[in-house]
Order: sequence, then structure tokens, then C-alpha cells
Amino acid sequence: ENFPFKSLPFAPVHQEKGYGEMDITLGCDSNYREGILAVIKSIAVASDSSSVRVWSFAEGNDAIEMEKIFEEHAYDKIYPRKNLRVVRYERREELDHVLGTEQQQHPHSRRNLLGSEQGNYIRFFMPKIFAEMPTEQRPKQFLYLDCDTLVLEDPRNLANEISRQLGKDTQICMGAAKSSSSKPTRWGTREILKTMGIQIELYHGLNAGVLFIDVDCWNQSGALERILYWLKKNKNQHIFYRGKASSQTPLYYSFFPSMTILSPKNESKMYPKPWPYLVFLPKWNRNTQNMTTVNDASILHFAGKTKPWSIDATSIQKQIYSHYTTTTNTINNDNINPTSSLMSSLSSPSRSLSLRSLYQKFVTKHKNEEEAEMERSRETKKNKRHTLTRR
Repeated sequence: ENFPFKSLPFAPVHQEKGYGEMDITLGCDSNYREGILAVIKSIAVASDSSSVRVWSFAEGNDAIEMEKIFEEHAYDKIYPRKNLRVVRYERREELDHVLGTEQQQHPHSRRNLLGSEQGNYIRFFMPKIFAEMPTEQRPKQFLYLDCDTLVLEDPRNLANEISRQLGKDTQICMGAAKSSSSKPTRWGTREILKTMGIQIELYHGLNAGVLFIDVDCWNQSGALERILYWLKKNKNQHIFYRGKASSQTPLYYSFFPSMTILSPKNESKMYPKPWPYLVFLPKWNRNTQNMTTVNDASILHFAGKTKPWSIDATSIQKQIYSHYTTTTNTINNDNINPTSSLMSSLSSPSRSLSLRSLYQKFVTKHKNEEEAEMERSRETKKNKRHTLTRR
């Protein structure tokens, strides 16, 4: 079923459609309304919403707020009601305990909010919550997405590529995209990682914003217990980078890339044994650092402090996001800063072009400027030579 969108989406680079059914999960609260609706809409555009179920996890009474948002903006407007579900969960005391939330002196600081907000960690509890559902309803595998992502290629293509490689038989319970970052990985205490035999010099870490998880394998392998162990150890010994709790760092200690060999030392017996994870193509978790990566992305991830719905968002971020906004108070083309070097070169109709066309205009403009500058430089040198000859 096709739903009437506010604006036509730009043409994604990847047009091929996948097949079969799959499940996608989200874990952010109702304060991220714009992000939640945008990623859901992007799934509808890229895939077949009749075959892809979306599960939005919400803590306690926030589930009521989420239902209100979906009732007003999502159900049978951007996504079929039968395949968009709110999953209510109650606050996890064991998570508060290992994070030390009750001991924080400044619980409302940005650092503590990011470190203690249960929504940041609920992705690790999702398999356990699914296991409590009736068998006929629960997903066998799911793709977890942060709410600052946009899906540009049918995610079933990813599922078709890797789903058979995950499970109890292969002992691979999780998949994550290969990191394409050039920045040093903030591993935390390297000595512990090396003691467990994780060869951190052979890879560049992972990003927890896009994860593919096998439910039974995750639950039976004790993945959640390993993550909670490392969160508790960080609370007591500050083994993570600068002692900061996050949803990403405990994965470094709980998993290692399946294409590497685990070489543990004798002292590793004091730690829970890490399990392998599958590394899939980086296009399934691309940042918006530049247009080259944007045009190569299957899933765009607006990782970092600057989000496309924030005041300080870049023009490119706003341009991309404008195609997926669904509420009246979110970013649209009229909100894009007309004085920016990129947008000022485009007429109003051009703002609805595909990203590739947008990028081409940007490149052409600056190429023409460079050629004009080179021509002026040649003329200046020519005039100087002519003046010297006359002298």
C-alpha cells in the first residue's frame, strides 16, 4: 500500500528490492518524535511496509505518548498500523544498578543522561523481551536502528545476505557494519581486551547504532549478561574510555569480529568469554561526513552531537532530512539557511532534486569557481611578465 507523503523522497542510489519478511526495532523515547517518524517513513519508502514489522520500544508511560504520536502521524499515514507496534517495557533495575544511576551526583548532566538513559541500552534487552512474547508473534531476528538513522536501501537485502550466517549453529548472534572511520577507536583498557585475546589491532571497532541480532542465539549465549558484567566493572573500575558508560563500549569487550582469531591468555579465565560477531558492509551504517559517503549509503547515520533536526544542523543534513519529515514543526525546505554557500546556489525547485543531482550542482559550481580563479591567476602572471618585458 502506498501512503501519501508530505514530499517526494529523493531517489536512493540503491533501487533493488529485497524479498521476504523482516523485523526492525527502535529504542528511543517520544522526545525523539521527529527522528522516530523520519526513520519509519524512510523504511516505508525503501522497502515493502506490508512485509517489514517495526517495533518501537518505550519505557513505562512513555508508551502512551508514543501511541499518541503514531495515532496522529504514523498509523496508516506513513506506515500500516498492523506492522507498527509499540512495545512497553518497565525500567530495568539491574541496569540502573550496573550503571550506578542512583549514585550519580549530577543525574541531569548531558554525560549522565546519555550514560544512564535506559533507552540507550534497551537494544540489549530486546531479545529477552521478545522471548517473553507468544512464539507466533516474536521475531527470530531483527535489525536494530538508532533513531538518528535513515534507511535508503531495502533492509531486506541485508537480511537476505546475512541472516543464515547468524544463529546457534554458527555461534554468531550479532552482526554490525564494518567501521569506515579514520579516527582512533576509544577502546578503553586495552590490557583487558588483549588478555581476552581480542586482536584490536586488526579492526576498527564497531558502531552500535545499527545491529542485526538473532534472538535465540543472543539469549542462550548470555550476551546480555556479558554486557551487564562489563558495565558493572566499568562502574567500579572505570575501564571504559574516561570511565564513560555507553551503549557501544561494552560490545568491544563482549564480542570480537568473526574473521579474526581469539588468542586468549591464561589470565582471561577471570573474564566472560567474548563471542564472535559478523561484520557486514559499511554501507549499512554510513555517516554524513561528506556527499561521497552519503551517495554510497544504504543506511545513513547522523552520529554525533549535531542532528538534522537541531538548530546547528548542516545544510546537507537538513536537505536530506526534509524529504522525510512528517510533522508540521519539523524541518522543511523553507527552514534551510538560504545564505549557506551550497543552498544559495540553488533555485527553489532544485531543492527537491536527488542528492546526487544536488551534489553535482555543488561540484559544478565550485569547479567553475576554481577554473575562474585559475584563469585570473594566469592573467595576473601574464600581465606581470608583460610589465617586466617592457621595463
